[in-house]
Amino acid sequence: MLAAQAAFRDDLSLDGNEDKIADDEMMSEEQKSEILQKALNMAASNGDVDKVKKLLEGKARPYVDVNGPDEEGTSPLIYASCFVR
Repeated sequence: MLAAQAAFRDDLSLDGNEDKIADDEMMSEEQKSEILQKALNMAASNGDVDKVKKLLEGKARPYVDVNGPDEEGTSPLIYASCFVR
């Protein structure tokens, strides 16, 4: 997960722009889903409850899956059960 987090940070930092990505008409549905799913996986693995809530309750919701595995096969739901208190 650490390698995935580093790659994601280098690739794109959302900085609260989840809604902009969800609304971006220039991005494909697949691109939106890939970016936002990575953001959900990272937020869950870092115990960032506010970010997880924003992704699951905001415009990004159609593009994320709490059971969607990351590159290592672990889902945000598993991360959240381990790291969110």
